[in-house]
Amino acid sequence: MIREMMCLLALAGVMAGCTNDGSSELQRPETTIRLTAELQQGSRTVLGDDGLKVLWENQDRLGVFSDKGDANVSFLLSEGAGESVGRFEGALSKGAVPQYVYYPYSADAGTSTATLAVTVDAEQTQNGTAASIGANDFKIGSYDAAQKRFSLRNKLSLLAFTVDDLTGSELFGQPLDRIVLAVDNRDLSGDFTADLTDPEAALTPVSASAESTLSFSGKPVLEKPVSGWLLVNPVVEEGDPMTVTLYAGSKKATLRVRASKRYEAGVRYTMPLDVNELVADGSMTVETLSEELPAPGIKVFRKTHGMIVAEFEQSVDTYETQGRTFNIRLLEGDKVLRSYDKYSFKYGGKNGTIYSYLYNRFAFGGLKAATSYTIRVQAVSTDAARFEDSAWTDISVTTDAAPVLGDKVLLYKDFEDARYGGSSIDNAWAHKVKGTQASIDYTEESVEDALPVSVCHPMGCMEDAFGTKQHASYRAVHWSDYAWSADKADNTGLFPVCGALKFGSASAIGKLTTPTLASLGVDAPANVVLSFNAAPYYEPNLATGKFETAPNQGSGTTVVVTVNGDGTFDDGTQTQTLRNRTPVETGADAKGYMEYTLHTLRVTGATGATTFTIATSLDGTGAVTGSNSCRMWFDDLRIERE
Repeated sequence: MIREMMCLLALAGVMAGCTNDGSSELQRPETTIRLTAELQQGSRTVLGDDGLKVLWENQDRLGVFSDKGDANVSFLLSEGAGESVGRFEGALSKGAVPQYVYYPYSADAGTSTATLAVTVDAEQTQNGTAASIGANDFKIGSYDAAQKRFSLRNKLSLLAFTVDDLTGSELFGQPLDRIVLAVDNRDLSGDFTADLTDPEAALTPVSASAESTLSFSGKPVLEKPVSGWLLVNPVVEEGDPMTVTLYAGSKKATLRVRASKRYEAGVRYTMPLDVNELVADGSMTVETLSEELPAPGIKVFRKTHGMIVAEFEQSVDTYETQGRTFNIRLLEGDKVLRSYDKYSFKYGGKNGTIYSYLYNRFAFGGLKAATSYTIRVQAVSTDAARFEDSAWTDISVTTDAAPVLGDKVLLYKDFEDARYGGSSIDNAWAHKVKGTQASIDYTEESVEDALPVSVCHPMGCMEDAFGTKQHASYRAVHWSDYAWSADKADNTGLFPVCGALKFGSASAIGKLTTPTLASLGVDAPANVVLSFNAAPYYEPNLATGKFETAPNQGSGTTVVVTVNGDGTFDDGTQTQTLRNRTPVETGADAKGYMEYTLHTLRVTGATGATTFTIATSLDGTGAVTGSNSCRMWFDDLRIERE
């Protein structure tokens, strides 16, 4: 049966030339409608504590049409918030008598009483534990001039859902996200028009949907009964097959039933969803969802002329639930240059945790200068029962131009052509070569593109470029720029990483000796400046990922530089012991990366026979934690004529 609200409208003159009392009084009998709403913003009606009495709320507005052509005039509630009697103020033409009214007011409803635009939201949101239905609580009414009375009629049906009987069910403890009602070939929601002149006329669909969704913004946990209210166009017929779907956390519950009666406007229909009972009788099924992971963001953390460090943005609090596994692509134009599948940023070493290295950063080395690349990434599910892989995200990046070296630069080596190994200074992961490197012939340029690779954490490296575990052709390809000595007494413990070198190992020093100045073009005594970047070797705390407090390893705070042959430093000596700044001194934890210390040394009286040796501490001093640890990071070696 159709339930009506009888409303009293007491009108006095309004607008210019009218008295100040231009208000309307509406009275809604307590027993004429069953609606529930708690309204927190916007134009809303609410129920009283008895669950039946309709009350007005601040900012409620009516749309009014008059016999003088006033069309869709807004009347604002001025008195009576929280009461069943409200006063609405608005402006009509002088002498005008209101004819039609509707609620809630919309400036976009138009000016036609025969085709008033109405929207029944396909997705209605409930905030908190009470209804918020006013935005869709569409009513119309006509004015009885003799009685000075409006008779408003609800045009929609209200569905009152209650999710209950949860204990022991698969839904118990899950956060309720939404309830979706679907009835095939029935226009439940969308855009319609309403005829204010014919209270019996059904809404006319313009762009409608056979689904309507009730979303719960607060995601109430299903540990006790949860209620929700949904307004729909009353077009459901008795016997119509209906599907009610609950989405709660990782669960999806689907109920298939038939409508027990024909829906009518102004009527509230209770929809009990007693989970255990419905599952037991077979009308409801529950399945585990495979939700798509959110697509990760990509940003350029650092770039040079030969490398790009990309960061795949993912909040740390998702690591445990969603994992840190990605598919990664590097493209130049349409060509895929590098492809890595199911790359995990979780450290799997001894005592390793998912937090050992905090950042999803990946270093691409050995790139061409001033070249545009595309980096593409996809988050990979580690729990297929719960999550699907994300959509792909990509970003375009152009490497920097190659550095321009002046005529005075005798030697410059920045190791940008090294692509394998992590980038510790950036706290960035990368890839490393699988298998024995001593058997790889690097002579052909394409060889490195085809090498089998595996995951490499930020501290990972290649084999010693001058040692027996690395093929001699590696030096021929990557160290052919200058006349480097292959004698182990001169160069040893030099492990290439992405865009840099790692000096030394846990038990042996790293040492680099430059070519003779004669091989660099010095044929007479000269003053030169030797410079390089260096940073101590630190491994983060494996439980926290922090470098400053209780690091897993820490060494390489000192570095020794020696002049071999002619020449001295400014203080007249041939040996300098330098100090690299520690993570505490550079604020590595707050910044999220390490910093190099730039060392610059002036040498006077050098000759063609002069060389320089740079080494980690020969006696292992400088170790912060771990004995005999002689490692540091090294980059940007330069010798320049003064």
